[in-house]
Amino acid sequence: MAPSQYRYTSGQDNWNPGAGSAGYAAMPPPYSRLPPSASERAPLLAKSGAEGVHFPVRGRTARLVILTTAFLAMIWCPVYFWRFIAVPPDSVPTYSVAIIGAGPAGVAAAQHIRTSPAARYVRFNITLYESKHIVGGALALHHTNESSIFPKEDPMQDPITAEDIAGTSLMWDNALFTRDSEKVLKDEVGFIDMGPEQIGYYKNTMKTASTTHPYEKMPMMTWLQLLWTYGSSVWQGNKLAQDGNLRKAMLKVPLVPDVEGIFNSLGVLKAVKQKARDMLRDRQISDRYAIDILEPQVQRACGQRLDQVTGLTAMMAASRQESANVYQGGNLIERLQRIAHKVSADIRTSRRVTGIKHVEIADDRFVWLVRHESAGGGIGNSSVEVFDKVIVAALNIGIQLETGNQRILDLTKHYNIRPMDIRSSPTQVTFFTSQVKLSPWNHDEDQVLFLEAWRAAGMRELALVREIMPNDGDNSGVEYLYRALSRLPVLEELRSHAQITWSYQTTIENAYPLLFPRQHFPSFELPAANGLWWTSVIQQAGSSVDLNWLAGKIVAQDLIREVTKG
Repeated sequence: MAPSQYRYTSGQDNWNPGAGSAGYAAMPPPYSRLPPSASERAPLLAKSGAEGVHFPVRGRTARLVILTTAFLAMIWCPVYFWRFIAVPPDSVPTYSVAIIGAGPAGVAAAQHIRTSPAARYVRFNITLYESKHIVGGALALHHTNESSIFPKEDPMQDPITAEDIAGTSLMWDNALFTRDSEKVLKDEVGFIDMGPEQIGYYKNTMKTASTTHPYEKMPMMTWLQLLWTYGSSVWQGNKLAQDGNLRKAMLKVPLVPDVEGIFNSLGVLKAVKQKARDMLRDRQISDRYAIDILEPQVQRACGQRLDQVTGLTAMMAASRQESANVYQGGNLIERLQRIAHKVSADIRTSRRVTGIKHVEIADDRFVWLVRHESAGGGIGNSSVEVFDKVIVAALNIGIQLETGNQRILDLTKHYNIRPMDIRSSPTQVTFFTSQVKLSPWNHDEDQVLFLEAWRAAGMRELALVREIMPNDGDNSGVEYLYRALSRLPVLEELRSHAQITWSYQTTIENAYPLLFPRQHFPSFELPAANGLWWTSVIQQAGSSVDLNWLAGKIVAQDLIREVTKG
């Protein structure tokens, strides 16, 4: 039988067989992978490669957008409506808090109250009272119009700052404040190494010793001379300064409302309760080294004699002297001011609080009445405001405090503290410029400490702050900016030793809290009535920017705990 022949007709549903070749196309050739030839009228069967399954791009994108939107909605909706479901705005308890003093302790308290996670469901209205014209505390120097102090009244010069009083390492030494300020202000404080500095120890105009700080950068000849004079006390004195450096420990101390617990966490509770002389004897530091080196350091740091203070005070004084001008960076007062404004507190500068009264306005409902007046004085400027809680963040023992039928003129009676245990002493700060370095002191020395209060004025320190280039037209050369710390004004005494071209002097009240050894410490919160805290209780044991900052955080945490525990 002859093979069948087929023909494909376009538009038909089947192949039509034919019995021959007449009228029909020839049988198609076998399938070939080669391209069609020129004589081929139409491609026959084409074999394509395996093709994947493709979804439309537009549909796939739409599904992705829908899934993403649904996922974000699942997260965003509960967060958005949580504040209305969990804590209705009308049910959030609100407390008014007065903070008296806008130094490190007061600003720390305001900042912690505002930002602590424990206060998430409590609203606080914070009022910050400060008797000075600006925020910053004792080290904030300014004119009465709040303007900065410029050497030679020249705005082209760097203004005088807290670092010019306490030393360029002020913020480096106070690591807790520096770290917390970086978190709040979302920045980073950079420090530069200032290199070693020469310190001379004098009795009036006679040099008795010379050292270099920091210890590890001391020249060999200076070190050998100290070793020859004081023996192993040189090593022990350096160890004393190292033990007084609380930078790392301050970063780890818990917020416990207990003074002994704080210093126990810092590892220095024994030194707080011990006399400095007893501690030096235990460390085998000679009396000669104590008198020649440590005594001037303690007087410069806290305004007291070595025989009066605690072991911790001597340790911290030696540590501050070791690092006072080794590093430079940051501006303490400027950062305190930025933090104070960031916490959205009602800041009342130039207002002096004169009285606090605890009164009952309903059954078991007590409030505090705060009386304040203009720091500049005047008649009829006194006001009274009502607060739920009060934090006294200053060494202001002159505030009249009333609780119940008691009316006492200072806080010490209410805290069962002897007035002598919480006293403080002022200091005179004098800045001046000279066209030449001072004589008869050594020109190579950056700082001079006096073994005894120099003459009747009681000068404790004379230090070169920096060189300046005045723009007054009268002098085109370099001048030298000096700082003097003293018990009384010393400007006239200095004029006999220097040709002074400009000067500025002021008194820092409550500059030095008097630190005596004691075995027991009161609580931060007033024993007689809840709702009032005093941060300066910590200054019975030690004083620094970091300790005051820590005290402010502690009382703020205790306040938050008290209002949320019920």
